[in-house]
Amino acid sequence: MYRDLGNRESAIADYKAAEKLLQEYLQGSFGSGFQDPRYQQMLEEVTNELSKLNERSK
Repeated sequence: MYRDLGNRESAIADYKAAEKLLQEYLQGSFGSGFQDPRYQQMLEEVTNELSKLNERSK
């Protein structure tokens, strides 16, 4: 959402937080309930968006 509003710094911070949580879910930090293929897909999408935002800020 921040990306669409032009606030890249906030968008990057949000995507980094989401990426960290999804990585922890997939590593089993919160039990085995989150070790699901859809979370891997979500992580890939978040990582891709974060990469795009970082490229634009260079």
